[in-house]
Amino acid sequence: MDELNYPPSDRISKTDGHRNVLKKHAAAIHATNPPLLLQRKIFNVLLSHAKDSLLTEEEHFIKISDIASSIGYNGNNYNSIKNSLRGLVRFYVEWNIINDDAINKEECWVASTFLAGVRIKEGICYYSYSPQLKKFLHTPSIYGRINLTTQAKFSSMYGLALYENCVRYQSLPATRWFDLEEFRKLMGTPPEKYIIFRDFKRRVIDAAIEEVNLYSEINISSEYVKISGIIKKIRFLIHKKQVNTAVISTINCFQNTVEEGDDPEEVCIHILVNKFKLSQNKAKSLLQQHDLEYIRQKIKLVENSTSYKTGQIKNVAAYFLDALKNDYQTPRPSNNLIDQRMASEKMALKIKEEKLQKEANENIQYSNYIKKNYLEVVQNLPVDAKESLIEEFFEHKKMATLLKRYYLESGVGHPLIWPLFEQFCNSQYKYLFSHLNLMKIEDFLRSLLE
Repeated sequence: MDELNYPPSDRISKTDGHRNVLKKHAAAIHATNPPLLLQRKIFNVLLSHAKDSLLTEEEHFIKISDIASSIGYNGNNYNSIKNSLRGLVRFYVEWNIINDDAINKEECWVASTFLAGVRIKEGICYYSYSPQLKKFLHTPSIYGRINLTTQAKFSSMYGLALYENCVRYQSLPATRWFDLEEFRKLMGTPPEKYIIFRDFKRRVIDAAIEEVNLYSEINISSEYVKISGIIKKIRFLIHKKQVNTAVISTINCFQNTVEEGDDPEEVCIHILVNKFKLSQNKAKSLLQQHDLEYIRQKIKLVENSTSYKTGQIKNVAAYFLDALKNDYQTPRPSNNLIDQRMASEKMALKIKEEKLQKEANENIQYSNYIKKNYLEVVQNLPVDAKESLIEEFFEHKKMATLLKRYYLESGVGHPLIWPLFEQFCNSQYKYLFSHLNLMKIEDFLRSLLE
């Protein structure tokens, strides 16, 4: 695209109405090099915006402000969005890390960066995809339906990653079984983090499930397969949330999640006729007299009112018309209610902080318990064996001179040396400690209370 050939303003304005339900190729969902939370959200928004012109246009464009509003970003500093776009040009995705057709596995493998290129000029983001990526994204064989309104609510990378990997199976009772190592890659968990499954479950799986169940249209729960007492596989049971038709109508009207081809005015007329009992002609007349967004606001106001929810409004049509005529407004909460809410939020935050602090203290206590037992074994080794072990450790870890100085001061128990030494022992000399009857953390913490 010519640098001086700017897109017409009427075309840019259409970005405000892009569809909020994205059909995303499973290969892009199951990336081997997963993007971070903000990058995932931006990638999905860009794909949704370019979906219909993937094969017909080499370069696509969208306002930076539209990207920000679509991902729920508030503010005028777009540096974080620019950094995320930079990452999407650098990170790559591999096709068929999850391949439901094992016969064609070799033939289907593809690797590409998430974006082939990106540039920003005068508040407009221009971006393009590689030929391999846009071909697969435009004609996928397996889709995951990702609600962009839903994804904007997620606050963790793991929550959104799990949502993307489960929503594809929402018409089935459960996902397929994932090998645990494969699942760690899908969640974007670095190999060195949460090596102990207990930590991985608490920090990644359980936290992600909580977000999916809180924000999305599905509820999920985990199931595991153990082999010789070790977790090897995981899958997720899926239940669609029960949503009544009134809520669905409101979502369709106010959040633009209507299916392709549905006209927003027709959806609004449908609600006015079927829910508020207006005639077809009256509903059409109102749309000629008032702005569509103004009517939407009053529909939402009426539906959210306590009187409507409890069935106390005898004549819904008259009530709605009066709200429209007199510009009813949502009542603002009193200062007392605001104070109560703030106090409640402060208390919840305090409880959460205390819980995290308690867990941190417990982990420190348990680590010290392990450390004490390991050091006793090392200290009781014959002198030659002990010196050989220490020498091999320094050679294996290529320790810096500064850390060797710490060793001379405090031995391998020094806070900067011990984590590396423990890791080395567990990987190279685990048999030295196999005779220790060490308690699991749950039993250890219980013993402190006895």
